[in-house]
Amino acid sequence: MVTLREIDEGLKKALEGLVYLDKNGNSVPVKVIYAIPEKAFAKDSRQSLPIVSFFRVSVMPNPSRFNAFIRPWYGAPAKREDLDWNITKFTPVDVQYQVDVWCKYYSDVSYLQTQLVHWFAYGGKINCGGLVFPVFLEDISDASELESDSEDRILRFVATLRIESWLSAGEKETKRIETIVNELIELTDN
Repeated sequence: MVTLREIDEGLKKALEGLVYLDKNGNSVPVKVIYAIPEKAFAKDSRQSLPIVSFFRVSVMPNPSRFNAFIRPWYGAPAKREDLDWNITKFTPVDVQYQVDVWCKYYSDVSYLQTQLVHWFAYGGKINCGGLVFPVFLEDISDASELESDSEDRILRFVATLRIESWLSAGEKETKRIETIVNELIELTDN
């Protein structure tokens, strides 16, 4: 069963692969947090930079993928009778995320943007609960609010990612028809 939470976790694991170069040229992993839009990053929170925050922007059913074939998952019988089965139904959705990357130095911005473009521009992939979903980079834009006279400047860029996924609608119990019983109800002359 795939849930939105599992898709969030899959994207977080993928973003945790981002690295920046420290003063000695060593690769250092970037801290990744899931944040709500109103509080994606507090300027005065004293986070060490660079840091990546992301949140889910929208979940849109994708009718163009409703006709795609997905083999139904048949689980173990719900009861001892071999007529009862659990069938998981899936709904195709596009989940859109906003990824905010906060940096102190422009070299970090450039390095992290390059990694995102390399991973997702032509359809990267994430693993969600054992299923692999394609991820597409839709846009990268600069969102920095530069303050020339301040030493506390923060550089920021925003990336928009779209994940083509399938959400499960839960399990539905169904029965298989094995025999048909018919009887004569009325006889008429024609």
